Amino acid sequence: MLQIFSMDGPLYKFLSTLANIVIINILWLITVIPVITFGPATEAAIYTLTKVYKGEDSKLIRKYFKEFRDGFKKNMAAGLIVLISAAVVAMDLFIFYNLLKSDDYSKSKEMIKIIGIAFVILYIILFSFFMPLMATFENSIRQNLKNSLLLGVRRFYIALPMGLITFIPLMIFLYDQQFFMKIFMLFLMLGFAGPEYINVILFRFGVKEYLPKED
Repeated sequence: MLQIFSMDGPLYKFLSTLANIVIINILWLITVIPVITFGPATEAAIYTLTKVYKGEDSKLIRKYFKEFRDGFKKNMAAGLIVLISAAVVAMDLFIFYNLLKSDDYSKSKEMIKIIGIAFVILYIILFSFFMPLMATFENSIRQNLKNSLLLGVRRFYIALPMGLITFIPLMIFLYDQQFFMKIFMLFLMLGFAGPEYINVILFRFGVKEYLPKED
């Protein structure tokens, strides 16, 4: 029984991991405020979450900001690609939503729904692996986009859960704003890094044959 509360016990490891995820989430929230830094902040968060998963969780804050600085321009460009693409998908969904409300398109509503869902699935397949690839492999943006698409198609059973997990906070906000406000403090602590830690595990499972042997 006492082993559960020991330094090597599962409870201590769980609480230590949880604390590290909270720290990374706060760092991400701070560094993503300018919006254009979404790429560097997200890449640095995924990088340090991977370190937590691998048990290399010492000096996390220093590692985060070092990764944030390194390759800043490339990661900023990658992040803008993700955000602009998301804005295009969101605009399309907004148009589809308004078409669905129109009586003139009542006969085509099912087709409009299918197209809207297809846009979301295509976005998830293309970008689920993209930022994790940026944080893991020293490739160009173009190469990582290509690899992300290939992996998204081949590992769609991983890409789709990764995409859905990423959008959990947004889906909660859109579905019930009052409930979201009730759990707002939880979002501040875990809203991004919590789901992304799960995605790190899924990502590494999806690309395990490409990782170095020591990983």
